Amino acid sequence: MTEDMNAQIERELQAQVERELEAEMNRKRFEIARRLRREAEMREYDRINARHPIEGPLAGLTPEQDAERQRVMRERAAADMAAMDEAERRGRERVRAMRQPRASLAGTGGEGFRLKHGGV
Repeated sequence: MTEDMNAQIERELQAQVERELEAEMNRKRFEIARRLRREAEMREYDRINARHPIEGPLAGLTPEQDAERQRVMRERAAADMAAMDEAERRGRERVRAMRQPRASLAGTGGEGFRLKHGGV
C-alpha cells in the first residue's frame, strides 16, 4: 500500500511539475514574443522617423554638387542685382530728365502752361 501511495504521489507530483513547467514555458514564450514584436515595432518607427538624405545640410547632394549649386546661385544673384541696378539707374535718369526744364518751354512762364492775359 505504501508503494501504491508513493507511486501515486510521484505521478501527481510529476503531473503538477509538468503543468507548472508548461505554464512557465507559455509565460516565457509570451514574454519573448512580446519583446520581439516591440523590437520590430521600434525598428519600424526608427525607419519611419529616420531623416531622409534630402533633409541633410547638403540637401542630398555630394559636396561637389553642392559647390556647383552654390556657384550657380551666386552667379544668378549677381545677374539679378545687375538687372535691378540697371532698372534703378534708368528710373533715376527718367526722374532727372523730368526735373530738367525743357528748352522748348523756355520763356513761356512755366512748363507746359500758357498764361492768358486779359479777360477770362
